[in-house]
Amino acid sequence: MAYICLILSGAALLINGLTLLGRVPGRDSGVFNVLIGSVQLVLCVAVAVSADGSLPALLAISGTFLFGLTYLYVGLDALAGLG
Repeated sequence: MAYICLILSGAALLINGLTLLGRVPGRDSGVFNVLIGSVQLVLCVAVAVSADGSLPALLAISGTFLFGLTYLYVGLDALAGLG
């Protein structure tokens, strides 16, 4: 699961970089960020549910969960034009 989320984070960083360079429209990258953030959050919740309270497993996914929240926020910000 960690490798999947790492690949998704790399793809989001690539798209965000291309957006900053003006190659990809901001609204398109917003949709991609919402998609990546949602997938990461769903995967983290699935791991947390299957961990049965195992503290090392929960600590291992905490960083990925925060990245998912960040990409979700950035995507919603780009779509809603908040900032």
